[in-house]
Amino acid sequence: KAIEEQQRRPHRAVHYGVAQRAMHYIRPTSADRLLHLGCGSGRLICLAAQFAFSRIIGVELNPDLATIAARNVGALRRWAVRPEVVRADAAAFQVPDDITVVWMFNPFDGEVFRAALMRIMESYDRRPRRLRLVYYNPKEHDIVTSIGCFRQTESLRFWWWPNADNKRYRMINVYEVVAP
Repeated sequence: KAIEEQQRRPHRAVHYGVAQRAMHYIRPTSADRLLHLGCGSGRLICLAAQFAFSRIIGVELNPDLATIAARNVGALRRWAVRPEVVRADAAAFQVPDDITVVWMFNPFDGEVFRAALMRIMESYDRRPRRLRLVYYNPKEHDIVTSIGCFRQTESLRFWWWPNADNKRYRMINVYEVVAP
């Protein structure tokens, strides 16, 4: 059912300029580890491989997109660390306890989104650490804030031609997990 729902939603890759700006903003170091939930064809994880992350994981449910992401990772010519691509459901994926940055670009809605946030919080509860959620096009902002452990620290706004579908959401919200 989850794959059928995802296949109805069009896949959109993050714009390179937006991803570059976000990476420069979060200033990853070798102590940072990135998890991209809903990595699609892997554009963001391939771009992130040029930054100082010590680990990068892309999680994608759709088998066709996961295959493309793995192919794109395999074709990288320059990387600080080679990304991993995992074919899994984000609602059930156990977030590794060393992840410090989670990236999302509206990969799913509602209950799947809430379940993915709960997996993030379970990881934090097992090992408290600085943990940031970088959420591009934050349509589910209300769900993030309703969890109670995510504090919004920044909102990066971008300009381009808006349309009826995304006029309100052309930004990246950065949240930090706070201890309950």
